[in-house]
Amino acid sequence: MTRNNLVPALQSEVTLGAGLSVSGFLIQGREFRYGSSYVSELLGYAENYFRQTLSQRIKNPPKKLKALRSRGFTAYNISVKAPRREGGSVQANTIGFDDFSIWVEYEAVEEKNPKAIALLTSSFREILLGRTQEAFGQDPYLYHDRLEQFSLSFQEREALWESDRHDLDALSLPGDEDGYSFIDEAYQVLSRYQSAFEDHGIDGIYI
Repeated sequence: MTRNNLVPALQSEVTLGAGLSVSGFLIQGREFRYGSSYVSELLGYAENYFRQTLSQRIKNPPKKLKALRSRGFTAYNISVKAPRREGGSVQANTIGFDDFSIWVEYEAVEEKNPKAIALLTSSFREILLGRTQEAFGQDPYLYHDRLEQFSLSFQEREALWESDRHDLDALSLPGDEDGYSFIDEAYQVLSRYQSAFEDHGIDGIYI
């Protein structure tokens, strides 16, 4: 990130729930963007995940990036510079509103990422409750209460899906995706020693 490439922006913390937030940026008073390192951590990855795994590679893009692009993901990264309230400035690599949304969707549907699933479920619950309250002429819950409810929902759903993921991993058998990987590796190893077995009178190796 160089100074010449930095785009002026305003920064604000975007709070999703109690203890759940990302750093948001506003460019030219109209475009919302989000710090890619914050989004990476929100989804359970290291802060440099976006840069290392999803950064655009013209000749040989990662498989995951190809799949994301098929869903409309642009991987368009903008480096911004925003003033801090306490003085000084902050620099960040950012992704757009649509890319953020598509990334969460992909993580939930394709990767079965518990954090992404929890984000989607908790978001829908908040929207559904709000729309239902409006339909019956009731006042929506206060902002603080909505944050607390979102956080509780997120923790509940994440824990449930984490538990399911661990149970599935424990039950993985040959024939599952992981099983095939194991068989492939075993075949390669055994094939490597085929001649050695034949030297000892073993006709072949069958797996």
